[in-house]
Amino acid sequence: GNFTVPAGLIYGIMREKESLLRIPRSQIPVKGPMYGGLDFGGPNTCAVMARKDGTSDKIYLTNTYFPGFAMQIREHVKNILGISKSYDRFVGGAKSEGQFRDEFLDNGLLVEEPSISNVQTGVDRLYGLIAQEKLYVADDLDAWWSELYTYQYETNPDTGDVLPDLKIKDKSGFHHLDATRYLATLFQIGLTSTGLARSGGE
Repeated sequence: GNFTVPAGLIYGIMREKESLLRIPRSQIPVKGPMYGGLDFGGPNTCAVMARKDGTSDKIYLTNTYFPGFAMQIREHVKNILGISKSYDRFVGGAKSEGQFRDEFLDNGLLVEEPSISNVQTGVDRLYGLIAQEKLYVADDLDAWWSELYTYQYETNPDTGDVLPDLKIKDKSGFHHLDATRYLATLFQIGLTSTGLARSGGE
């Protein structure tokens, strides 16, 4: 049978583009600047890493980091730098999470405050990267893909329509996508996609 798009799915457009944007790891460039996005939160600290192809400006999501339990920040930094020895830029956390950024810096990883603080605007930025076929994702990042297809707006149970406040269902459980939303703020796009995102990509 045909796959259906769940009501309120935020990045439903990826269903249309998955055959293009979900790629084997062997197709990811081995050279180019590295970037990272970080979602803070004790046992829920999560990071995503991406390489940008300097010739095409395509962005390739290469790795994720989610230990799933609490550890000292110096251990997080050690593990993240174990994935790539250096990053051109790393960004993450809400505006109020400056203490986390200070502690990561003290332990050797500069994490910038995102230029976009509004969640919906960040969602639109990531949606735009997908819609414009700029974000390519390794096909073996299972946890990331699992979150992508369960990341939904709350809907009216009777009609299935997305509620006007655009509240994300069970938002606190989507650490990979929060980290990717922060990562997306590093890249400019020529698209405002709120209307598309609200419809779940339909």
